[in-house]
Amino acid sequence: MASNVPPMRMKRRGKKKAAPKRRSRKVTHDNIEFDSVVEGQYYLHLKRLREQGVVQSFEMQKTFMLQEAYSIDGEERKPIVYTPDFIVTYADGHTEDVDVKGSEKTSAASRDFPLRQKLFEERYGMRLYVMLWRKGEWVERDT
Repeated sequence: MASNVPPMRMKRRGKKKAAPKRRSRKVTHDNIEFDSVVEGQYYLHLKRLREQGVVQSFEMQKTFMLQEAYSIDGEERKPIVYTPDFIVTYADGHTEDVDVKGSEKTSAASRDFPLRQKLFEERYGMRLYVMLWRKGEWVERDT
């Protein structure tokens, strides 16, 4: 038996502001501002690899669509996008999409990152490498 009572709607609160990144400090290299020291360090690492001929080229902050915008009940929903820190093309022609994190805790701090990572990998068929600076070297985070 169908009810004529409209669905109950929760009262909306103002949008929450995004929490600031933990322990991140902006840094500039070659007149490019990076969101964190570790991201700037990875940029310098890629430049060295390019000088050595290991890396052919790299792009920074390219945005990928994960889900298009849509509307429901007349309300517009924004698209979901993801922007990896670097897209690296190696000398042998293969490409890697890289997100740089300062630590394991940093990568877990962004509660939506694991979902965005999975959506990105599924939609584009490319693995997203998460790199950490650990004990003086770059290591890939276990997924």
